[in-house]
Amino acid sequence: MPQLRQNIITGEWVVIAPARSKRPDDYIRAQKREVKDELASACVFCLNGSEFKRRLKNFDNKHTWTIQNKFPAFACDEKECSDRTRSYYPEHQFYRA
Repeated sequence: MPQLRQNIITGEWVVIAPARSKRPDDYIRAQKREVKDELASACVFCLNGSEFKRRLKNFDNKHTWTIQNKFPAFACDEKECSDRTRSYYPEHQFYRA
């Protein structure tokens, strides 16, 4: 589970993610895969894909789109997350330590 830590000397906040400690060489694949049609239709960024319409959220501005991060740095269960336990307050733009 990633942790948010503060450097007590500089005050800088740092994300420590031990689960993401693999080296870039650990992600190299032996062979390239071909993109199949069923994979292309599941692509969130492909305009004609089924996932594009299902997962992207459009705001009032037609040039702004959002998609939920598939691998977020911080995550918690719905039961654990509440206004009482959250650390970031976007309305005030600050983190609570």
